[in-house]
Amino acid sequence: MEQPLITVDSARWGDVLVVSVAGEVDQDTAPRVRAALRGRAAALVLDLSAVTFFGSAGIRVLLDAHREVAAFAVVAANRPVLRPLEATGLDCHLPLCPSPAAALDRVRRTGTRA
Repeated sequence: MEQPLITVDSARWGDVLVVSVAGEVDQDTAPRVRAALRGRAAALVLDLSAVTFFGSAGIRVLLDAHREVAAFAVVAANRPVLRPLEATGLDCHLPLCPSPAAALDRVRRTGTRA
């Protein structure tokens, strides 16, 4: 049986929406990530720690979420995600965290754009 290219799960931790993504984020799979982010929340953590490929469509999803959500953090400590963000210079402009716990702490602590 063939494995899906992506899995997207979401959960609420109090007032924070946590969306966890595993697999490949590209032009074909990014709409699934975007749909999961539509669960309007004042605070959002996007966990990309299990992503194995991160293309330009994924970058667009990140930028849109950063613009739309007041308190936002991204779990990105793996090379497939960090490399494109570093290559574009976005690692200096997005709130990147090494773990889900750190990202949750960041959005809860700030209560505003992280």
